[in-house]
Amino acid sequence: MVIFIPSLKYNNYLTNATWLRYYCSVMKNTNLLRHTLNILENVTKPITAQEIITKLQPLGIHPHKTTIYRLLERLQKEQKVQPVQFEEKSIRYEKKSSHHHHIICEKCDGVEDLIIEDEKQMIKELLKKTKSFIPLHHQLEIFGICASCTK
Repeated sequence: MVIFIPSLKYNNYLTNATWLRYYCSVMKNTNLLRHTLNILENVTKPITAQEIITKLQPLGIHPHKTTIYRLLERLQKEQKVQPVQFEEKSIRYEKKSSHHHHIICEKCDGVEDLIIEDEKQMIKELLKKTKSFIPLHHQLEIFGICASCTK
């Protein structure tokens, strides 16, 4: 059986299996999704998939790690979440927001957002000296020790 979906741009005909995958990935709004978004909305720093699972357990939700990774992948595609990876450590996730960087404490693993004013102009100035280079993206994290840890 083929289903006609006029709102899809390129392929108007989907098989049942494709429609089911489309429905599950785009339309379905589950308890897990709502609670995961709520957790990401209320944390002050990027968190790992395992930390999300730990925060879901007191709510009576016990998802498998694979389920959380699939959900986070879906939220990335929907641009609701962005992955963050500091050095070679595990990937963390945070709610999608305006472009920013991070400062990370190496003692307590604290993370704070760092917003650089007029960043594009600063990068242009830095790259003036290089002739044939077209930047595609950049990443900046500053590692150190926070004020709480220096006391």
